[in-house]
Amino acid sequence: MKRKKIVLFVNNLAVGGTQKNVLTIARALDRTRFEAEICLSSSTIMFHESIIKEIPSLKVIPWFSYKTGHRGTQKDSKRFHPVVFIKFMYYLFKNRNATWHFFGFPLIYFGIAASYLTGNRRIVTTIQDWDVWKKSYHRFLDKFVYKRSRRIVCDGNGCSEYAQKAGNASQYADKFRIIYDGVDTAGLGVKGESNLTRAALGLPADVPTAGVIGRYDVRKKGQDDFIKCAALVLKEYPDARFLLVGYGDDEVCLQALATNMGLDNAVVFIAANTDLQSVFDLMDVLVISSRWESVPKILLEGMAAAKPIVSTDAGDTREVMEDRVEGILIRVSDIQGMAGAICEMFGSKHLRGMLGQNAKNKVLEKYTLEKSMTAIEEVYCEVDYEWNGTNKKKA
Repeated sequence: MKRKKIVLFVNNLAVGGTQKNVLTIARALDRTRFEAEICLSSSTIMFHESIIKEIPSLKVIPWFSYKTGHRGTQKDSKRFHPVVFIKFMYYLFKNRNATWHFFGFPLIYFGIAASYLTGNRRIVTTIQDWDVWKKSYHRFLDKFVYKRSRRIVCDGNGCSEYAQKAGNASQYADKFRIIYDGVDTAGLGVKGESNLTRAALGLPADVPTAGVIGRYDVRKKGQDDFIKCAALVLKEYPDARFLLVGYGDDEVCLQALATNMGLDNAVVFIAANTDLQSVFDLMDVLVISSRWESVPKILLEGMAAAKPIVSTDAGDTREVMEDRVEGILIRVSDIQGMAGAICEMFGSKHLRGMLGQNAKNKVLEKYTLEKSMTAIEEVYCEVDYEWNGTNKKKA
């Protein structure tokens, strides 16, 4: 039987939840039924070489480049490369008989335009956020996305409901599918990558630690709330350390905030690292300080690693983590509540162990990689079946 070709389009392979999802799908698809290829629109690749080698096929066509500057000293710069873009369009035309699966904006808009040009209707779109940042022209373009896509995959019920309501897309409700990101519980560590240790970072072995993992994006991820919360926790636990693991141009303003609050010795910045298990090993408590999300990938990964979690009740978090059962939920931007929850975790090893084990059990029961891959493969088969049925009717 001929394998179905699936092309996964994503802007880059920087370290992030969306990129991890793309890599997971490419590596875990049933290779007896599907031929997977990742196509990047920029050349940014941050994942370890051992992970990249596991991808069946990777096509880099960098028609779009994005350079981040330091906030307040240099503006972010975006550059469009028209000659390379023509190459990208040729690639799409050449693969017009494949199923196209798009992740992220603005790439999806170009993909929908190419769908009209090439006549390919095997389009799958993934939404992994409550896109509260979108303007009216984004909503206008989204109507074409919902109309042209055969399936729209969301990683939470709230994410799906928000997208339909904000985009006035209730007439396309039958296209939406809820598929939670599955966690590869065996793949939290990356073989061959240097492990982080407390000793290497100068962290005393016996001090309590809490940490946030994610792109330095203050507006969405709320790391500024975490730093402000640190000052409150230090009143009760003066030796505690607070780790910020990630990358991004907001690192500069976060470092400035820590310095201005006199927290240079307590707040530790760590570069993004795909050896996630080593990062988790540094933390007694994982904190998710986001102001909006759908289901944060790091939430499910932390639960799978049995980490005690303090998280804001943002987006679809409550769908997967029940308050006081698998972790502690707090209101968005509730700095006092965040500090209180972290102190409670620091003060009770029993509580940390109970919540962590409950969280791991829930992931093993509901959010395994096998469950999500079965659902994704069903979506690809549905799209192919509908496409073939439409063509037969035309004939």
